[in-house]
Formats: sequence, structure tokens, C-alpha cells
Amino acid sequence: MLEKAELTLISMLSKTKKVITTHPPVLCSVASCKLFYSTVERVGTLSLLFVPPAKGGGMEISMIFDKDEFAYWSVTVERPLRLRVYPDRNIPVGTFKKTEEFEMVKRAIASVSTDTPMDDWNAFAKATKLKAGVLKKIRPFITEKDSTAKAVEGEPDVDLRDSENIPFTYEGGIDAFMKNEVLTYANDAWLDEKKTQVGYEISFAKYFYRPTELRELDDIIAELDQLEKRADGMIGRIMEGVL
Repeated sequence: MLEKAELTLISMLSKTKKVITTHPPVLCSVASCKLFYSTVERVGTLSLLFVPPAKGGGMEISMIFDKDEFAYWSVTVERPLRLRVYPDRNIPVGTFKKTEEFEMVKRAIASVSTDTPMDDWNAFAKATKLKAGVLKKIRPFITEKDSTAKAVEGEPDVDLRDSENIPFTYEGGIDAFMKNEVLTYANDAWLDEKKTQVGYEISFAKYFYRPTELRELDDIIAELDQLEKRADGMIGRIMEGVL
């Protein structure tokens, strides 16, 4: 097991092949190390230096990688909000300060044609001719989420919101990831590009972990035989004392 790790950010000069350290070392936990984009964007390569435990030996303690090996896009994947309307449900009187406004809303809902699809909030809202602020107040009381309903225009379902970390090394980048890993299973999903960020995370175990060598089966069997003989001897002495 590794005791600690040290990460040094360096730049490689392509002509002179010299290595210049551009930042002081960053101490990280052994499990992983997350870095800010601003910390890494100006360097070309990352040098990983590990301090192995006192016992053991033969461990590889230094590697150099291109920074894109650890980079990823953090993206937010949205799914549309889908609502079914139940116009006959009660709206609390206290929803509106004025009784006149409450009665006006009730009349507007009652005036909606029976031909209006109840699985389409956009169509229902338009048919009421109510203002957006009023619709926002009454919607929680007369709608329920329904995956078979039509999507509410421009509104994501926060309960279906998901985030993904896409490696820079993913072939085809973000577009390919969305096509292969998201749209294949949810064809109505989309990416909120305003929330996309770049980050860096280093998993030390991925590059430096070396599994413990397993013991030979013959050695294990021989040890078990010895333990069995010792146990038999102990039982014999116990029985002698009892008898």
C-alpha cells in the first residue's frame, strides 16, 4: 500500500526537451486527487511521484503523462418535465389573496374545451388564457408527473437530472458519449451546455497499484497440515487433564 503521493505539474519544452517545474508539488491522498482546471490548463504534462512504504521495494515510483489523461468534462444531462393535468382537483383558496382572482381562475379552468389533451400541459395552459404567474401557482395542485405525457416546453425534470464525467480521451468527445451512453437509453435527453465544466482527477491506484502476490497452493496446504497437527496435540493434552 502507498503511504503518500506527491503530484508535480511540469511543462515539456518541445525543442530543448528540458523539463521545467512550473508549480510547487501538490500533496494528495492516495485514493485520488482532484485538481482545479486553472491549475492544470497551462501545463503540458503531469509528473507523478510516489513515496513507497519503508518495507517492500521494487515499486515504480515515477511516471509522466499528458495532462489529458486525467482531464474530464463534467456535464449535466437533462430530461424533459412531463405532466398530466387533472382540472377537477381542488385548488386551495389561500393560493390567491383575493377571492375574485380565485374565482376567475376557476372559471378559466372550467372554460377549457374537453377536446384539450390532458397529457399536454402546454396546450392546457394556452387554453386557459391565464398569465404565467397564475399558472405557476395552480400547476402543483392540478398536475402530476407522467412519463407518458408530452414534454413541457423548456422545462427539465429536476428528479431526472443526472451528471456525468466524460474523459477527454473518450473517442468522439462529448457528442459521441451522449450518442452512445445517454441517447441510446433516453432519446429525449439533452445537455445543459451552460453547466459544462472541465476538471482533473488522478486515481493513483490505477497507475501504481501492484497486487500482492498470492501464495503457492502447496505452501498453504503444508501450513494447514501443521496447524491441524498442533490442534490435535492440544486436544490430546486437554483430554488427558480431564480424564
